[in-house]
Amino acid sequence: MLKTDNYLAEGSIFTNLLKFSFPLIISYLLLAALNVTDMAIVSIYKGSEGLSAIGIGGHITYLIINGAAGLSGGLTLLIGRLFGGKEERQIKKAIANTAILFAALSVVIGIAVICFSGLWLKALRTPDAAFGEAKRYVNISMAGLIFVFAYNGVAAVSKGLGDGKLPLFIIFAAAAINAALDMLFIPLLKMGAGFTAVSNILAQASAAAIGIIVLAKKQPLFKLNKPDYKTDLPLIKEIVKLGAPLGLLNVTATLSFMLLTYIVNRIGGEGAVYASCAHTIATKYNGIALLPARAVSLAIGATVTQNLGADKPERNKKTLYYGLAISLTIGVALTLFSFIFPKAVFALFGAEAAVAEFGGGYMRIMCFDYIIVPFAVSAYGLADGFGKTFVSMTINIISSIAVRAPAAYLLGIVLGLGMKGVGASIILASVASVVMAWAYILCMKEKPLSANPRKKPD
Repeated sequence: MLKTDNYLAEGSIFTNLLKFSFPLIISYLLLAALNVTDMAIVSIYKGSEGLSAIGIGGHITYLIINGAAGLSGGLTLLIGRLFGGKEERQIKKAIANTAILFAALSVVIGIAVICFSGLWLKALRTPDAAFGEAKRYVNISMAGLIFVFAYNGVAAVSKGLGDGKLPLFIIFAAAAINAALDMLFIPLLKMGAGFTAVSNILAQASAAAIGIIVLAKKQPLFKLNKPDYKTDLPLIKEIVKLGAPLGLLNVTATLSFMLLTYIVNRIGGEGAVYASCAHTIATKYNGIALLPARAVSLAIGATVTQNLGADKPERNKKTLYYGLAISLTIGVALTLFSFIFPKAVFALFGAEAAVAEFGGGYMRIMCFDYIIVPFAVSAYGLADGFGKTFVSMTINIISSIAVRAPAAYLLGIVLGLGMKGVGASIILASVASVVMAWAYILCMKEKPLSANPRKKPD
C-alpha cells in the first residue's frame, strides 16, 4: 500500500514547502556539522597544518561525495513523479535498480581516486606540511564511499516521497557519532588529522543503516522483493538522465573551488598555510550558509514534479515564488551576520588570528552570495521539477569554469587584489548564474510560470 502522508500536490503550497524544506535545512546543517566538527577539533589539537590537510583533502572527497548526492537527486525527481502518479510498482523497481547502480559506482570510483590521490594533491600545490595527512584523509574517505552512496540513496527515496523528516533524524544520530569519534581519535588517541575521515565514514554508515531500518518500517513500498531487483535498463537510464546533470553540477562547482584553492595557495606565498586555512573555513562556511537555499530548491523541484505527476501544473508559479521568498529571507539574515561579524565566523572554527586576518575581507565580499544564489537555485528547482536537470548543470559549468575561475585569477593574482579578488569572483559567477537561469525558465516552451492549467486534449 502506497502511503501518501507527504503528498505535495494538494493543500497549501507555502505550508507544504515549509514542512518539506525546514527538516531538510536542519538535516543539511547537521550534515555540515560532521565536517565542521572535524575542522574545529583538528584546528584546536593539530593547528593550521592539520586544518589545511583536511581542507585540501576535503576538496577531493567532496568532489566525489557531491557527485553522488547530485546523482541521487535523479532518483528523488523520478520517485516524486511516480509518487505524484501513485505508481507503486515502478517506485519499488526504481529503488532496487538504483541500489545496484550505486554499489557498482562506489567501488569503481573509490579505487580510481585512491590510485591517483597523491598526484591530485600535488596538482593542488598542497603545502608539504599538510600533504601526508591530506592523502590519508582522501584514501580513507574513498575506502568507505559505499556508505556515502547508501546514505544519499536512502535520503533520495525519502525526499522523493515528500518526507524531509527522515534525513533530519538519521543525520542527527550521525552527527553525534561523528563528534564522539573525533574526540576519541584526535585528542585521546592522538591520531593524525587524516583519521577524521574514519569518523565520517562510520557516521555515514550509521546514518544509512538507521535510514534503511526506519524507512522500511515507515513506508511499505520500501520493502523490496526479488523481482524488483531485475535489471530495468530504461529505468536506470531515466535515473541517470535526471541525476547525471545534477551530479555534474555539483562536481563542476567543487572543481571550480579546487581551482580557487590553487589560486589561493599561490596568493598566500610565505603564508600559504594561513591563506589555505582561511579559504578552507570561508568555503566551508559558504557551503553551510547556502544549504537553506539548496534545501528549498529541492523542495521546489519535489513539489513541481509531484504537481506534474498529478496533472496540476497551475501550482508551479506559486511554488517557485514562495520558495524564493523563504530562501531569500534566510539569505538576507546570513549576509548581515557575516558582513558585520566576519571574525566571529573564523572564531567558530577555532582559527588562529593570522587566519582571520587573511580571511576577513574575503568573507565580507563573499557573504553577498547568500542573497544572490537563492534566485538561481530557485529557478533550478523549477527546471529540475520539469526533468530539465541539464539546465542547472550547463549554467554552473559556464559560471564556474568560464566566469569564477578566470575572474579569480585575474582579480586575485594579475590585478593583485588577493583574497578579496577571489571573493569578488564568486559573486560575479553567481550573478551570471541568476541571469542565465531566469532567462531559461522565462523562455521554456512549457511555460512553467503560467497561472492557468494546461488544456487537456479532447
